[in-house]
Amino acid sequence: MNIFEHAIALKVEKEKYYRELSQKCNNKGVRQLFGMLADEEAGHKKVIENMAQKIPGRLAESQVLKNAKAAFGDIFSEPTETLCGPDQVELYRKAVEYEKRAEKFYLEKEKEVPEHCQKGIFKKIAEEEIKHRQVLESVLDLVERPQKWLENAEWYHLEDY
Repeated sequence: MNIFEHAIALKVEKEKYYRELSQKCNNKGVRQLFGMLADEEAGHKKVIENMAQKIPGRLAESQVLKNAKAAFGDIFSEPTETLCGPDQVELYRKAVEYEKRAEKFYLEKEKEVPEHCQKGIFKKIAEEEIKHRQVLESVLDLVERPQKWLENAEWYHLEDY
C-alpha cells in the first residue's frame, strides 16, 4: 500500500467513525460536531485522492474551530450525561486517539512524499488533525469533569464550572 492509499484509507476510516457517532448521539451539538469532523475528513480524502492522481489542489482552510463554538452552545444546553450515551467517554477517547495517530502519520509522510506541494498539504493536514483533537479533547473534558471532580473532591476546585 503506497502513502496515498494508506492516507485515503485512514480518512475513510475516520469519516465513517464520525458519521456513525453523529447518528448514535442524541445531543444536537454533538451530532453537528461529529458531522463537521466527518465532512472535513471527506474533504481531506478528496485532496489526497487528487494528489495521488497528480491533480494539483490545495486544502481548504478548516472552519472546525470556528464552527465548534456554535456546536458547543447546543452541547451545553443539555446534561452532559445525555451527550452520547453511557459509553461516551470511550467514544471520545477513541476519537482523540484517531486524531493523534493521524497527526503523527501525516507528519511522518510529509518527509516521504517527493513533491514540495505534497509536503505542504500533508503538513497542513497534520495541523488540521491537531484542531480536530483539540475539539474532541474539549468535549471529553466536558463529559469527564463531574467524574474528575468527584474523584478529587477533597481538593479545592478553583475552576469555574
